[in-house]
Amino acid sequence: MASKPVSLGTFLGVNNRREAARLQVRLPGNVQATYLRAAENVDVDGGFMRRRRGISAALTPRAHSIWGDGADDGYAVVDGALVRLALDGDELQQQALLAGFTSAPVSFERMPTGAVVWSDGQRLGAIRNGAPGELVPEAPNPVPVVNVVAGALPAGRYLLAFTRVTSAGESAATQPAQLDLADGSGFVITGMDAATQVYMSGPNGDILTAVAGDTILSLTNTGPRCETLLLERMPAGQIVRHYNSSLLVARGNMLCRSEPYRYGLWRPGKSFILFPAPITVMEPCVGGVFVCADRTYWLAGDLDATAMQPVLPYGGVAGSGTRCGTDDNVRVFWVSPHGLVMGTPDGAAKAVQEKDLTFSGAARAATLYREGQGIAQAIFTRQGIRPLATASRGFVASEIHRKETVL
Repeated sequence: MASKPVSLGTFLGVNNRREAARLQVRLPGNVQATYLRAAENVDVDGGFMRRRRGISAALTPRAHSIWGDGADDGYAVVDGALVRLALDGDELQQQALLAGFTSAPVSFERMPTGAVVWSDGQRLGAIRNGAPGELVPEAPNPVPVVNVVAGALPAGRYLLAFTRVTSAGESAATQPAQLDLADGSGFVITGMDAATQVYMSGPNGDILTAVAGDTILSLTNTGPRCETLLLERMPAGQIVRHYNSSLLVARGNMLCRSEPYRYGLWRPGKSFILFPAPITVMEPCVGGVFVCADRTYWLAGDLDATAMQPVLPYGGVAGSGTRCGTDDNVRVFWVSPHGLVMGTPDGAAKAVQEKDLTFSGAARAATLYREGQGIAQAIFTRQGIRPLATASRGFVASEIHRKETVL
């Protein structure tokens, strides 16, 4: 029997809300268009459909937490080790940096200094010039010992504190020690090394400034003021991001903020915001930060004086946040119970697939923004997908969650 080709018209993308027999629609101008029930390894672009380019696996199935931001290097956890990824022609080069990683997801963020900060929920570190290390040094421990000797210091109460200074920056200061001196006294400090910095106040003062050496017999504390007094090292968390000159760490349901330009140090009694549920997505824009917890919030401007403004009545899927663009043109994406969400620097957030697709729940997700072949796409994949009760009979629900063109 002869077959006759049927024109399907313009393709509109995947839709699982319509019945299978009602996928064809008429657009304005009497244009015939067709939704897809399922699509795999194809791109829908401007009404046309084409097969995606072929790919080959470059990492083993034992890899997770793959991350890159368009720079020359990327990172992942492969076989329990943190690995640096770089292209050499068409070959993906892997350089193992640090062992001891489990299946726990790792979050990455490149800071303005060029360092890549990472955290697996238990540890917080940094990669500088391709080498792993501390984000900020630990304060001197044990604390150096101060001995009172004869000298030329005036009588009074003195405060002394210590920091550690390395290529990773300066540590938080130790708790200041208080010593009451008689006239004509001095200090000799033991237990220091070349990385230890001493800060001391004047008699009966409370401002600590730097002093050189381990022997203090006169008022020579004319160096810079101690800027890390009463600070502590930033905690590890499930997400790390940079915003407005500070490092942000999502730890459980708490958003922790570092001191400006001191990315590894914070004020535990002040620099945090508590949410009603664990934070699953945290994505900054130039004007604020989107945070997904029990719902989606927009934190505008200065986080010290911001308000938690709800913008969506639901949260996001853990691990799914990403962003593209720079400055005022930045857009952020994450996966929600209603599909892919796009956020903009004015604090607006929209579920761009909600009209056409219904989604089941998922434990985690990952999102990738890409540009190629003349199109821009946000692609996501989900893990731990639960059955979709509203899916049509005979249809595999997970197929509709593969990838969607949204721009």
